[in-house]
Amino acid sequence: MNLSVLNIQNGMSAGAFPCEICLDNLIFYLPRVGASGNPCFQTGEIQQGRLNWYESQMGSCPHGPPRKARWIHVTLEVRKSDVSVFLEGVHVTSFKGHFPPKAVGGVLLANYHGNVVQFKNFVIADLPSLPFETKSCATVKDNLEYYSVISQGDFWAHGFCRALLKDIQMEESSSYQVSVDLFSELGWSGDRIAYVGIMFNARDINNADFIYFR
Repeated sequence: MNLSVLNIQNGMSAGAFPCEICLDNLIFYLPRVGASGNPCFQTGEIQQGRLNWYESQMGSCPHGPPRKARWIHVTLEVRKSDVSVFLEGVHVTSFKGHFPPKAVGGVLLANYHGNVVQFKNFVIADLPSLPFETKSCATVKDNLEYYSVISQGDFWAHGFCRALLKDIQMEESSSYQVSVDLFSELGWSGDRIAYVGIMFNARDINNADFIYFR
């Protein structure tokens, strides 16, 4: 499986993608599915709604990239600026987050019309899933046992679509953990997943760290 971290600042991505896919201020983690020889993940951040790829990390996953139509369990452990990523309990990568630790986050997927990702068991700082009320270029459907995030945008027109957990006014903390089960229901490139991932350390929908699987 492959992972990616993105950094987004002021609507500009720092080198990995054109600015038209940039989002506002946040860091996220997105698992990316692809051929075994391709990178599995990439890291980054979103600042003021735009992607920033400065010091972005890309790499492979121990068991290759994830595939669609299969649930994958992702866990992030945040300790100050250090972030460790686990897929199915296996360590994949560690990197430095951009934003100070804050137990607020959500999910994201590639902005391509019709992309769908399902997720469940989203737990952050030992708090169970709360309503995902804040969204960007996506709709969120509560299916009782899981949520569906459906992209409403055009390919890369606005970067990654995302859904942010309801703001519960969490204070900054030195460490926390976030975990979620992700399922790519429909991807844009055949057998590959829909470029899904996690955003964390979020200040709002437009400012956060992230990592995504590709």
